[in-house]
Amino acid sequence: MRLLSETPLALPAFFTLSGNGADEGAVIERDETRAWVRRSPSAAANHWLDGGNPGDRMRGEDSPGRLSLMERLRDGTGDGFDWVQPPILNATTRLAVVANANTGTFVVRGYERDGPVTAPFSLDELLT
Repeated sequence: MRLLSETPLALPAFFTLSGNGADEGAVIERDETRAWVRRSPSAAANHWLDGGNPGDRMRGEDSPGRLSLMERLRDGTGDGFDWVQPPILNATTRLAVVANANTGTFVVRGYERDGPVTAPFSLDELLT
C-alpha cells in the first residue's frame, strides 16, 4: 500500500486493494503527488470522496448511486454477477470482475450497451 500511496503518478487514479479478510483492503484515491486511504470494508465508484475536491470529476452515469449500491451489496454478494444491476450496470459498462483473494476466485464478464455479451470467463477453470 505504501508504494501505491507514495510513488508520484502522471495522472490521478483510484486503486482498490483486497486481502483475505474483510479488514485487509483499502481504496486509495491518488492525485499526482498525494494519497487518501480508506480502509476496508470500502467501495469505489468514479468520483472522489476524500482526495482532490470531493465529488469532483464524476464520470459516467450516477456515480454516487453506483457507490451507494456497491456499499449496500458489498458484503452479501457471491461469486456471480447478480450485483451488476443499474446504476452499476449502465450504457457505458464494459467489464465486470469478481475477484476474491480469500477463495482465489477471478471471473470476468464483458458487457455492451444492451447487457452481457460474453459468458463469464473463470481463471480457475482455465488453470484446472
